[in-house]
Order: sequence, then structure tokens, then C-alpha cells
Amino acid sequence: MKKSLLLIVFILILIILMSGCLPKTPKEITGPTWTSKYTVPLIKKTKDNNNTQIFWGTPPNEDPTKEQEGLGLEDVDTDLGFSHQGDEPLQVDLLTERITITLEDIGGEVEIIDLPGGFPGGSYPLPEPQTIKISIPELNGYSNVTLSDNSVDYNHIKITLNAPAGDDGFTLELKEGSNSLDTAIFAVGESEGTLSVAGLIIASNADLSIVADGSLSIASGTDRVGFTLDPAPFEVESFTITAETFNTIQDNFGGETVKIVETFDLPENADEFALQLRTAGLTFIPQSLPANLNLSGQLTIEGLNELGLPIEGLYFTRPISLPSIPELQLIGVAEGEEHDLNSILNSEPRPHSLRMTVGSFSANVTPEEELTITYPATISLNYEAKMGLKSLVHTPAKGGEDSGEAKIPDDTPVDFKNAKIFFEINNTSPAGLSLEIWLSPNPINAENPSSDPSAFKNELTISPSSRKTSIISLSEKQFTDLTDPGMVYHQIIITNTSDATPAPGPFTEDHYLEVTVWAQVECLVNKR
Repeated sequence: MKKSLLLIVFILILIILMSGCLPKTPKEITGPTWTSKYTVPLIKKTKDNNNTQIFWGTPPNEDPTKEQEGLGLEDVDTDLGFSHQGDEPLQVDLLTERITITLEDIGGEVEIIDLPGGFPGGSYPLPEPQTIKISIPELNGYSNVTLSDNSVDYNHIKITLNAPAGDDGFTLELKEGSNSLDTAIFAVGESEGTLSVAGLIIASNADLSIVADGSLSIASGTDRVGFTLDPAPFEVESFTITAETFNTIQDNFGGETVKIVETFDLPENADEFALQLRTAGLTFIPQSLPANLNLSGQLTIEGLNELGLPIEGLYFTRPISLPSIPELQLIGVAEGEEHDLNSILNSEPRPHSLRMTVGSFSANVTPEEELTITYPATISLNYEAKMGLKSLVHTPAKGGEDSGEAKIPDDTPVDFKNAKIFFEINNTSPAGLSLEIWLSPNPINAENPSSDPSAFKNELTISPSSRKTSIISLSEKQFTDLTDPGMVYHQIIITNTSDATPAPGPFTEDHYLEVTVWAQVECLVNKR
């Protein structure tokens, strides 16, 4: 009975309390007022945060469940300058086919026997060998030419005798000075033969002659006897030529295009980084370039999409002039063009690879000099690209593991006292760095973060292999402007401040940069 009475009394008290018989809130604050600190994380790029730190090289895959990405800067010097040489030289054949020389002046009939009184007919022996001088004006301007070995279609002289060879046979010997070059031998009754000049080296001032000897079978009443020369074109394997003569055959040179495609596998988060190159030069190093030959052409660099196709309008060109100007600068937009290497690397959409095209060749010879060329006149050029990295702009993409967005808790106290933002930087690399960290309540304009009046930045430098903390105090308005929209976005601009070290390659795959930023807010609790 006593327990039942106590239960009824307890229920009555609860009913009175829940029905509002007692006041829900005190009419005035009677308790103490105190200060409370709240921490709001803004950026966390640390090694223990799912490996979202910025790796300079290709990071070791410590967690096989996560695909880790880096900037691939192993073996890069501390000034973030690096070079790349082509695996194989670029090669271009200036001559797509051998030069041919058509001979006109040595063709036609040559008289060797004059019989004014007529001849009764029969075999007529030459009283002595007959020498016929030959000149080839088409070789004027060439110091010398070496003819190809093709004696079927080129490099021969067909001979037709006006009378067949007589009883002693007949010969025609091609000579240079006293040296015999080739001999056409006609057996008795033959009237056709060939002199081969394949493979011969012939100087433009060569003392060429044809020496006739033997006997001819002459018909009765014939008063003149000789032979007819029908030369095939000369096909030139190599030649030495003057600058003036080169101009007359210049159309035979150039025009071939060489395409070298190098594909750079960008990390999955490549769109989060914008590279700004301080310098970028491409140097052509001739491995095989004939002396006194000047080569002109055009370099084209274009961005390709994931299918290996050119992205429309994403290219730039540079004129090539070798050997006088071996290095081309790839930074700076040339007059009449829209891009340089920096703008291509940072274009949207980003290219998946770059294609370097070297073509539109033309050539000339240094004035008053001579040039020796051998078909196919292969020019071999190695190349070296040297680049110096100015800065990296890290603007995280939305929706990723490191989305660049920090959500502000809805229950952050409103009785503001003061706020500080802490920037903790851990640089494990041997390079000194300058960082510009932007925070904004709105998505950041990567190209111009200062365009947002509510955004603010912190600039700081950090020495090699060191850790540093920087603190900024915010006014109530600054803190409110930054946090009221409920999200905070960030952008990190990293600039190298180190000079090159004597030994190359101080960066390794283990070097990384950690950036941690948080806000610490002091608020009044139970403010009177």
C-alpha cells in the first residue's frame, strides 16, 4: 500500500512538470560565463590522411588498397629544373630521291672517218686511234659527282655505229685523262654497244674523252663514218656543289615531315595541379649535319586528347634554323599565335599527351662555300628539353578524397570572441619553398583567386627539410564572411626558392609536402 502511494505521488509530480507549471527557462542567466575553444579543420594534406599529401616523386605504395599519385619529379634538381633527352635522334631525309642530270650536249652523231674520194667498200682499219673530247656542261657548278650503281636505267651511254665493226673488231674507250673508265667492245659485224659510267666519280673539269680504235665495215660509196651517242640521265649518289648551283636544285630538298609523339601519363588528380614553367627550351643537337648546310624548318607542339587526336586550336609553332640557332624558347606567346607551352599544359580540357612535329624543311648553302651531300642526305638531330619549374598551383577538384572543401559545423557558437587560423607546413624535400595559401567561402578562381573579395591568403616560406607553423588572427567580420556560407575552399600555390645544387637529382620518391590548416575559435558560453 505504501509503495503504491509513493508511485502515485511521483506520477503527479511528473505531470505538473511536463504541463508547464514550472518555468522552462530561467528569466535571467544566473550561472557563470566561460570561454570555450572550437577547432574547425580546413585543410588536411598529411601522410596519415589517406596519403593526400603532395608527393614530389612517384610515392611508394604503402597501402595497396589505394592508388597513389605523385608529380613524378624523381632526379629533379633542387631548383626544380630538369632536362629530357630523346631516346633516339630525329632523322629526316632531305632527298626523297636521287638527283638526276639530263645530258644533252654529248648526244648526237660523232664523225671519226672522212673519205672525200669515196671508198670501194670492205673493212677499213683506222690509221690510228681517234680521240674525241667530251664536255658535260650540266656538271658546271658541281665540284664533282659520284654516280649511283644503277647502270640499267641510268648512268650509261648507248652507242650506235654508222657502220658495223670490221675484221679487226672495234672499240670505244671512255677515258679521264690517261685513266680508262670503261670500254665498249664491238665484235665483227656488231654496231651497238654501251659505255657504263655507274659508280664513277666525275669532276666538273674532268678531261673526258672517247678513244676509237679498230676497223669498220664500210659500204661502197660511203664518204663519212662515225657513231651516235645516246646518254641516259646520270643518277647522282653524292656530290659536292657550290652555293650558287645549290639554288638551282633546291626544289629537290626538304618537305618531309617527322612526327615524334611522346605520351605523358598524367596522374588521376592532374586537373588539381597547374604547372607554371619558369623556363622551357628545346635544343637540337646535330648528330649528322653536313658542313656548310643551313637547315630551316618549323617546330609544332600540339596537345592531344585521350584518343591521341589533336585538340582543336591547342598548338604553337617555332621556326627552326640550324646550326645557327639550335635552342628554341617555348615560353612566351609568339606574335600571331595563341599559345605557348605553359598555356597548353594548363588548358581546359587538359591534354593527355604532346606531339612534337618537325617539318617544312628547306636548305641552303653558306655563301662562297661548298656542300658535299650523299643520298638520301639523312639529317640526324638529337634533342634536349630543359625546363625550370616556377610554381605549382594546387586547386583540389570537387567530389574527390581531397575535395578542397571544408564543411563548417552547423552548431558553431555565435558568441564570437576571437579566431585564429593555424597553418602547419611539413617540407621533407631538400628544396626551399614559398607557399601562397588561399581560403574562400566560394569556389576559387584558379587563375585569379584575389577576384573574390571574401577570399584571403597567407604567404609563408619554409626551409628545406623543416616544419613550420604560421598563425593569422581574424576579426569577427573576416571569420563570419569566411564561414557563414557553410563551406571553405582552398588553393595552394607552391613556388621554389632554391638554386640548383652541384649534384643533380636530390628529389626522391619519398619527398613530400604536408599542409594542415585549421581554425581555432574562442566563443563565450552562457554570455550575460
